[in-house]
Amino acid sequence: MMALENNLVVDSDAELKAFLSSILSSEGIVVNINRTFIAYNNGTNRNRVFARCANRMAQKGTDEKFVVIALMCYPALNWILKARDIDAMIEQLHDMDTDGSVRNISEIQSLLENSTGYVKPRLHLEMRKLFFARCQQLVDAVDDAMNRAVFRSAQPCKPARISLAMAMLRGSILDSDPVSAVMIRNNFDGIIEDITKVGGEAIKELILQLAPNEGVVQGAEAAYLYHNTEVLLREYSRITHPSSVDGNSTLRLIATAGNQLDASDHKSDARYAQAQILLQYAKLIGGAIELLKQFPDGDSKLYDVLMLVVNEKYGPNGTDEATLAKQVGINSSYFCEKKHRAYTALSALLWGCDIESLLSLLSKD
Repeated sequence: MMALENNLVVDSDAELKAFLSSILSSEGIVVNINRTFIAYNNGTNRNRVFARCANRMAQKGTDEKFVVIALMCYPALNWILKARDIDAMIEQLHDMDTDGSVRNISEIQSLLENSTGYVKPRLHLEMRKLFFARCQQLVDAVDDAMNRAVFRSAQPCKPARISLAMAMLRGSILDSDPVSAVMIRNNFDGIIEDITKVGGEAIKELILQLAPNEGVVQGAEAAYLYHNTEVLLREYSRITHPSSVDGNSTLRLIATAGNQLDASDHKSDARYAQAQILLQYAKLIGGAIELLKQFPDGDSKLYDVLMLVVNEKYGPNGTDEATLAKQVGINSSYFCEKKHRAYTALSALLWGCDIESLLSLLSKD
């Protein structure tokens, strides 16, 4: 097995786990924040002042660092939790599966033999459930600590402090409740310190459970997250742009039958039933893609870039990325960065992810 991370080749799961442990150890999670998951709407972008405050407080102490991680990732964790029931829908489709097409796609196996030479990870539903359960526990812990430290504190809180705390949890700054650079500089440190006092240890423990080398989370799965999603999107594009000459018989049927798939006289035909299941699976993936419109940093181009990749690059036209970049008015390198961010965000919805993956989304300007 090979992992194409940092230009290194890792030959086994054990070596990969050791590699991840060496650079992403629990106590050594790197905090290098350059942006936020906060949408600034029509107001002034405050990424720089938030980043300076967050990076400074992350250096203050171990518990403070983990509180910073939790607060800065909080809007994204709440967004990810919108997709927690996808596994239940997948399980329902598995129960309906007759010839294995749904299983083949969800495990990224049979339909992908010519797509890549790498070993593909599988969608482990139990691990996914554990990830979302841990996400919920972390969100609840932050809510509780913020309530005790700010909103229901025994000490009176200034309105500016409350406004900043609400903006950080909400993941947006409202026109009616502006947050200035001075407000951030005067209140950010105090919020982190007070949350650390009332809930720092609990938050740290929950963050560590989402680290890539903790618990039952598979290191190999984290390393292949990007590649896995890319291949899945190629197959999603095949389903949504079916060809009558596709090598898969179910996809050929989807291409040729069109609206006839819903005809009542085909309900007893196993081939048509399987095609319906495949289309339902595509709708499930499509629903996750639609959630990118609500990605909590106000970056609307993530959805636009991903849809161009699915429909144009992976679709029948096979349009190159340089041409697609021009369509959204950005250069090729920026397009590639947006695509990677979109893949990582979509991966978090579909498979779950480790806390390092979320922090990586905050490390880019």
